[in-house]
Amino acid sequence: MQFGSDIKPLHAGFAARAAVTAVQLAQHGVTASTTGALESFLAAYSPDTHQPQRLTDGWGAPWRIVTPGLEFKPWPTCSGTHGAALAALRLRAQWLATGNDIDNLTHATECIDVAFPPGGDVAAFVRQPTTGVEARFSLEYVIAECLLQGELALTRFAAHAVDPATAALAARITRTPDHSAPPDAQNPGARFHRLTLQLSNGEQLISQITRQALLAQGVDLEEKLRQCLPDADDATLEHWLAITRLNSAEDVQAIRDLLLG
Repeated sequence: MQFGSDIKPLHAGFAARAAVTAVQLAQHGVTASTTGALESFLAAYSPDTHQPQRLTDGWGAPWRIVTPGLEFKPWPTCSGTHGAALAALRLRAQWLATGNDIDNLTHATECIDVAFPPGGDVAAFVRQPTTGVEARFSLEYVIAECLLQGELALTRFAAHAVDPATAALAARITRTPDHSAPPDAQNPGARFHRLTLQLSNGEQLISQITRQALLAQGVDLEEKLRQCLPDADDATLEHWLAITRLNSAEDVQAIRDLLLG
């Protein structure tokens, strides 16, 4: 698996480039035979399980880009960590609301357990990351970062070495698949993350977040853009915020020009 490596995002780039190339070839009149193309593709990649009829069942009723619509990531880490991240942020808020500080939480925490449906941690499989890029795919590191920092800042997940304090707390986190729940692969929509902080005085702090609760949080896209452009001045931010609203064909052209360099 390529999670946590430079090639992981490059794969998406290759796919996007192939799509652009295909469109450009078609625009220039390049044609190909369509006879047996789909059948050959399915036979090559799923010879025993392909169900071609499902490709057109319910076609456009509705289009998924309309319903349920686009889903935006609130944080610069693997989406498989986001339920645990929100659960950790809520645990942090609970702790601070009691008048304690974060240093006390670190010292008072004996261990932390994270539960999820079986297979719900496949993408976030890195347990001991060494760099911020690897840490994007570490359930343990993301939880610890949320507890200690109260956020998941993009600058904290770059190619530099991980933060020792976060890594130390992450090492005290264990994964416990909840086998009473159906496997994640059967119904990803039912995914949840349940965090249990075991304190040295015998008390527990528990927070559980479902995928539905995570999606209900929504994402402030303007704030996310500001975080992605931390060195930009107000005028530059407002310029790009206006363009990303895609109110005109010129806005689409401006983004295209930016992407094509």
